[in-house]
Amino acid sequence: MDFGQYLQREIECACGRKHRIDCKYIFIEDGALARLPDVIAEGGFRRLLLIADENTHAAIDRISDESGSDTFDGSDGINDGSISAILQKSGFIQLANTVVSGDGYPNCLDDSEEAMSPHGESVSCEEINNGRYFYSVTLSSKTLLPDEEGIGGIVTAMLPGCDVIVAIGSGTLNDMCRFVSYKLGIPYIIVATAPSMDGYTSHVCAMITNRVKTTYYTHVPFAVIGDLGVLAAAPKELIAAGVGDVLGKYISLVEWQIAHLITDEYYCPFVASIVREALEKTRAAVSRLGKEDSSPTAITVLMEALVLSGMAMTMADTSRPASGSEHHLAHYWEMQALLTGAPAALHGAKVGVATLIILHLYQQVAAGEINLTQTRHRRFDEATYIQEIKVAYGSAAEAVIALERESQKNSDTAVTARIDCLKEHHDEIMTLISALPTADEISALLTAVGASLTISDINVSDELLTDSLRYAKEQRVRYGLLQMLYDCGWGKIEKV
Repeated sequence: MDFGQYLQREIECACGRKHRIDCKYIFIEDGALARLPDVIAEGGFRRLLLIADENTHAAIDRISDESGSDTFDGSDGINDGSISAILQKSGFIQLANTVVSGDGYPNCLDDSEEAMSPHGESVSCEEINNGRYFYSVTLSSKTLLPDEEGIGGIVTAMLPGCDVIVAIGSGTLNDMCRFVSYKLGIPYIIVATAPSMDGYTSHVCAMITNRVKTTYYTHVPFAVIGDLGVLAAAPKELIAAGVGDVLGKYISLVEWQIAHLITDEYYCPFVASIVREALEKTRAAVSRLGKEDSSPTAITVLMEALVLSGMAMTMADTSRPASGSEHHLAHYWEMQALLTGAPAALHGAKVGVATLIILHLYQQVAAGEINLTQTRHRRFDEATYIQEIKVAYGSAAEAVIALERESQKNSDTAVTARIDCLKEHHDEIMTLISALPTADEISALLTAVGASLTISDINVSDELLTDSLRYAKEQRVRYGLLQMLYDCGWGKIEKV
């Protein structure tokens, strides 16, 4: 696919806005890792920080071991394998981990002192200061979280003068490196290790602050490098997670249109069409993705769909094109896992299961079993609301309560206004809902790739499911099915 039609150019759109994506390069192809030196040279970068975890290191190492190429000779002595070899062959000095002391600063800054390369060779600081170097930080995948502690760990390990971060990984690592690079005012490059999520080209990242899943607006990467050899070798559960993330777009796209009708939220048909085309291509490729050895062509389709979804979020300046009620549920489950210390399933796996749940509910709406145009009978009571939110969100409750006080999204006035508008646009909305695929259709697609299908598959209890249907929407102000169910007083979530 030619991503150049979207990159680093302003697109005058019929929606009235100008769309722009400042990512310079996107390579999804065989041997894409070999492009890294040229990408770095184009950016004029000289002091590189490589960040990975044990699993993403292993993904790159596996390609190094299997390639048999001199480019991937694996002789660099650390676990970046091919990336380290490629950088050294292009003239970069590799600094050993011993160069970074406990406080995150170099052990040598004076020209008279020396550092050591991973091979035990002496490298003078004059050589380092006058040349180009890179160093690596390996984070623990067992404790890897995009929270204050995780961000602090990256910043602590950085050498002064770092001018680009090279992230080697996917979801969490990508978000953390995007966030840190944005805060420090430097670019970052993402070397993708799995087609598992849609955030590679998004300008937003999902962080955890004060134990609340929070979306931050940051920047897009300088480049995305997706080597098909690496992506196709990703664990099957990661590929399945990517499919789950993409299939959730059926809901996000419809809810974006509904929100435009009910709350006058900004909507762009052009951006939506990009996501929908990518979605349909992925659906057609599912049978090939479910095979033991995934087709490189099918992996390309999936990765392109994920990249395009991220680009759509950037173009629209909102995560709306790629995130709806299904993501609200997934984020709530993730937050509860953090609060309780429970094991968490992959994000895309949760999105896939949540997509089935939301589609089941939309089918009930289409069948007339849930009447969205009736107004809830109980009036909103702030004291009761606060009490319930403190139970539902624990230590994260204050941020949620503050959001409601600011937005007043659950107030009787706001609910009545939305119901009135929904009645006005009822036929249009029912047409949109009726066009959604059925839960059985999406379940068959998820089954084909071995994805999770039930809440028990992702460590979500019946009680947590019930709570999430009521409380997940409180994380942000975004109109979708969960808000509609609250507005109409649907019995299973009617509490306050």
